Amino acid sequence: MFAWFGVASLALSSGALINVTAQGEQACPSVAQIEAALSLHLPGMVTASAAPGDVGVMRLEVRGAAGAPTIVLFDDRGTARLSRRLESSHTANDCAALAETVAIIVERYLDELDVGRGDPRPPAALEAPAAPQPVRVGLAALARTRSGREGVGALGAELEFSLHKGLPRLLGARGLAGIALCLGGGVPEPLRWPALGSRRAGEGEAREFWASLAVGPAWDLGGRGRHLLGGRGGAALALKGAARTEPDASDRRWAVQPWVHAEAFYRWHPGRRWFVHVALTGRVALVRHELVLEGPEMGAADRVVDRTPRVFADFGVGAGFAF
Repeated sequence: MFAWFGVASLALSSGALINVTAQGEQACPSVAQIEAALSLHLPGMVTASAAPGDVGVMRLEVRGAAGAPTIVLFDDRGTARLSRRLESSHTANDCAALAETVAIIVERYLDELDVGRGDPRPPAALEAPAAPQPVRVGLAALARTRSGREGVGALGAELEFSLHKGLPRLLGARGLAGIALCLGGGVPEPLRWPALGSRRAGEGEAREFWASLAVGPAWDLGGRGRHLLGGRGGAALALKGAARTEPDASDRRWAVQPWVHAEAFYRWHPGRRWFVHVALTGRVALVRHELVLEGPEMGAADRVVDRTPRVFADFGVGAGFAF
């Protein structure tokens, strides 16, 4: 017959463990027999190293001498939750059968209370708070090529500084939140115009520099930090300039252009520190400038104009180092 104690107030962790002990001489069933039977019915729940009273550790005690044993199940606070007197035993086979009976009793009891089926980790690991997620710091250099542009900025380089930190409650176990600061510049575009009538030939160049800040999530695909896939959005300021380069020329124009952008990226770590970074970025210019160069011999129809595109995309690939 079962004796139940305070079932409604029982609060056991989902990863509860069971420690088996015995009182009296030559208990039947023995501790080893009960542990073996419990291991078959409740894999991963039997522990011999954890001490009774530890958080998440129940104690199953065999009381009485061989022939009339009683089992008592205590929770991790030392309160008896289940008690049953076993039938008399006479042979070794009887002891093994009683051990099987004990395992069935405990299994049904835990199933009724919806207690989870164990965890091979020690109880301290079950209750310990999650370790703080480390911050991943990366520094990467990228080469970029731009769509819809044949001149300045069609090719460029960028230096990216990034921070990623795990946010398991918000983004899942493998989710990270990231922020990236980028500084870049485009390859100068040569500007030339031919001699025409009394106007002499001229030369110039257009330049572009930018700084951007972006935030967004990323996910560790393999769970080991080797493959990172993410997206981010942000804003940038570009400094665009054009100048004549003849020895006696002094005409120069500068303009500031704000961008907004969205980016998808993939980062692969072939080693512990070094990584390869690939990014596809779409950008929208919030304003559009016309940088006009005018020489003393140039008419209005012959002005050299650098027109900024409204919408464009970048593709970048590079390598970096993780700290």
